[in-house]
Amino acid sequence: MPLPSSRNFQIWFYHVTHGRLLIRSPNTGIHGETTNIDLTFHAVVYLAVPRLLNSLSFVEPFDSELRQITKALARALEDHEKIWVLKTKESRALIVASHLKLEEHTGECMLNPFENE
Repeated sequence: MPLPSSRNFQIWFYHVTHGRLLIRSPNTGIHGETTNIDLTFHAVVYLAVPRLLNSLSFVEPFDSELRQITKALARALEDHEKIWVLKTKESRALIVASHLKLEEHTGECMLNPFENE
């Protein structure tokens, strides 16, 4: 699912003990949104993301970003880990995790999806 450029995303929840991160574009209705868009990352090991992200798209990492991450982790990435680069108008955010789930839904935007885990 491509991300609509008109949507604004933000860090919504981070579950430290399980390394789960939710970045959400909530259904605010301001720009006619009728759904929430959730980016849920699992087994997060590296996170360099501003709280607010607008005009979000996914791009490939630069070699310098890969070096930055491996230096910060003090190790190479494991086979199950992937780098996600979230590009905005202003910056590039980096996340290393084992899995990303994209979901669009009409559920309550204030509910914590990690609450019962």
